[in-house]
Amino acid sequence: MTNPQPQPTSPTPTDASTTPLISILVPIYNVERYLRQCLDSIVGQTLRDMEIICINDGSTDGSLAIIEQYAAADARIRIINKPNSGYGDSMNQGLDSARGRYLGIVESDDWAEPQMFAELVGLAEQHQVEVVRSNFYHYFSKGELNNKLEVLSPRMCDRVVDPRQEHDIFFRLAAIWSAIYRRDFLEANQIRFLPTPGASYQDTSFNFKVWACARRAWFTPKAYLHYRLDNESSSVNSKDKVFCVADELAEMEQFVRQHDLLSELGGVLTQRKIDIYSWNLSRLSGSNAQDFLAFMHQQLQTAKEQNLVDYSILSEDEKWTFGMVVADPQGYLAHISGKGFKQRLRRAAAGISYKLSPSVRRQRHIANQVAEISQTSQLLAEKLQALEARQSQRALEPVGAQVPGFDISQTSGDEAMAGEGGDNGGGGVVNGNGDDGGGGGGVNSSSSRPSQADSRSPLVSIIVPVYNVEPYLRDCLDSLINQTLKRIEIICINDGSSDGSGAILAEYAARDPRVVVLTQENQGQAVARNRGLDRASAPYIMSCDSDDTFAPQMCEKMLATLQHTDVDAVFCDWNLIYDIPEELKHDVDEYSRLKFFGRVQLSLDELVNTDVSLCNKIFKKEIIDRMDIRLPEGLLFEDAYFFDAYMTAANYVYYLHEPLYNYLRREQSTMSDSFSKGGKAADYLEIAFRIHAHYARHNLQERFRDFFWHRFLQCFAFSYDNLSGADQQQVLQAARNFVQQNQADFNQADATIRKAIDQRLNPSRLSNSKLKSVALKLYTRLSPTYALHRRQIEANEKTLKSLNTATTTATLLLEAPEQEYR
Repeated sequence: MTNPQPQPTSPTPTDASTTPLISILVPIYNVERYLRQCLDSIVGQTLRDMEIICINDGSTDGSLAIIEQYAAADARIRIINKPNSGYGDSMNQGLDSARGRYLGIVESDDWAEPQMFAELVGLAEQHQVEVVRSNFYHYFSKGELNNKLEVLSPRMCDRVVDPRQEHDIFFRLAAIWSAIYRRDFLEANQIRFLPTPGASYQDTSFNFKVWACARRAWFTPKAYLHYRLDNESSSVNSKDKVFCVADELAEMEQFVRQHDLLSELGGVLTQRKIDIYSWNLSRLSGSNAQDFLAFMHQQLQTAKEQNLVDYSILSEDEKWTFGMVVADPQGYLAHISGKGFKQRLRRAAAGISYKLSPSVRRQRHIANQVAEISQTSQLLAEKLQALEARQSQRALEPVGAQVPGFDISQTSGDEAMAGEGGDNGGGGVVNGNGDDGGGGGGVNSSSSRPSQADSRSPLVSIIVPVYNVEPYLRDCLDSLINQTLKRIEIICINDGSSDGSGAILAEYAARDPRVVVLTQENQGQAVARNRGLDRASAPYIMSCDSDDTFAPQMCEKMLATLQHTDVDAVFCDWNLIYDIPEELKHDVDEYSRLKFFGRVQLSLDELVNTDVSLCNKIFKKEIIDRMDIRLPEGLLFEDAYFFDAYMTAANYVYYLHEPLYNYLRREQSTMSDSFSKGGKAADYLEIAFRIHAHYARHNLQERFRDFFWHRFLQCFAFSYDNLSGADQQQVLQAARNFVQQNQADFNQADATIRKAIDQRLNPSRLSNSKLKSVALKLYTRLSPTYALHRRQIEANEKTLKSLNTATTTATLLLEAPEQEYR
């Protein structure tokens, strides 16, 4: 890629008598390799009214000459040339020199989209805020790879936020260069950088100070800044300067105390100490680790003694880290230095792989396809053996064919429960017309109810759709009536069962007044669940499939966690009980396992990587009713619609890593049927259409645009991959029609999502041989072991290129142009 020479422009004048709309600070130190791309992206901004302040921090390469060349061509560029004094001092000199109403930062190895500052300034002016923050891209020079990071939660976006009231932004990546700041706001609050030597995490305290003082901030889900990850000289890649992060935290604490914010932000400050100190310690060894551990122990012990710990904002891992460092610092160090830490690293790597993969099941299919191609390429194998014999000095590593599962360590949730009491009276059988049968012809009447019945209203309504599950139903109902939380109602909807299920329901309704039975002709789970929602009287809703069971404390723990952590939903872990073929178990494990920990503010990452089942969750009925959420009748996968619709109104959720729901996966279940190629999988695409309609009704398209199109891709892929023949073609055409009908909305979605959808909806653009190439490329890119085998892949490519035309198909397998897929 060649860098064009800067050409003279006619920018808006920015002499000393004018005030530019924005000042862009560019700190520079020995970045001649990347500097032209950075400066091109700034001088090419659609917003012309700016000044560009290049701070050369004593570069010893050709960086200064490049800056001077650009300054000669563009009058908006000013140069501060000084001896090397470090990033913090450079930025402070830039702040002192800036004249703009707003201030932006572009680091000299990064680059910005042309519309970045026009759009960010436009938002700042429109909403009169002090800070505007956006998402950003991780950028790799090799292959021009961009991966958009959804750092900001959708709940934070497109509205004015007071960070001191909503603390979530404090816990997000600093990324100070993905924002603009009103300059008078920074000056009034004396927000500057810590001028420590080098470029050592000075954005940490600057970022904290901004959110500590800002009262009006605006967050946009768009991404503009491309943050380079493959600059080996970047400070983020350095393990030097053991106590630099401690300096930043000390600066943050001093700032909080000077501004009398300790009562408001003391807990946030302690959380940042736990998070940042533990990260720093994990990089150290020997005497450095011991010295920093002693410092970390003293800091956290002091925070505890001064009551500066807010446990409600700590994740389970952070609570454990805090407790261990205070009580047993050497034990903590031994844990992170030894086997336990290595296992956590492996789990983290596997989790990243899982999150990047659009479908674990699809990924396994790709691996199987590659294996099948390899087995059938006998001629290729023979020629490879001959070549290997001639090149015996080249040692090739085997390509892995499995993607490790994402593992987690389970932790207990809150067990304290306030307000737990006796039974609720009101059980009975309701006929198909919806009338209570308790007082006239029903199975049980008030006179037959147990004497211990309590008139207090239920706290939780449990909805149980029932259809021909006689062998499993008693276990299910026993697990519900024996819950440690007694203030529940159990709403069973007999969906036209033709076995003995109805009699069992009548028996339990007669025994326990909390059991309510509704009876209808067979209409499907969605209709049954909707009747249960209509009948529910409790403020919280749970669900149980009639062939599954609850752990005895499930209701109590789920409700206590929801109430005590102030969240909108709680998701617990599963205890998986299999009655399915062995080859399906891996997919179920991967799909069901919780992939996040503790209290989390929802973002695209959580929405995409959380299972949509209703049965391991507790919801607020107020949100269900306010958003008018009912399950789409006549379709399978109705829980996917409910989950997505509900989460648009949720803010914080809690991931409770305790297996409280016992899930029996049977071959005759709905999910097993969806993999049978019988046409039912097409419902999943229709679910995506219904989700889009829900977003339209509630004006949510813009806020959840990227999430919806990601979900659309998932729904289409699931439907298409589990159908065959004419059914596949119908789903493909329906998906294409939908995209065409919503082209304007689609065009505004993230580019990587659009590209992935386009590739899935237009397979005819590739020949069969190239499709196989795409499959292999996808697998190797998504495999967490790909980097380890890059040398072998490159060697195989060279080897395959030497083969004759008799092996054309196999050659194309590795020679086709690389396809990006994220």
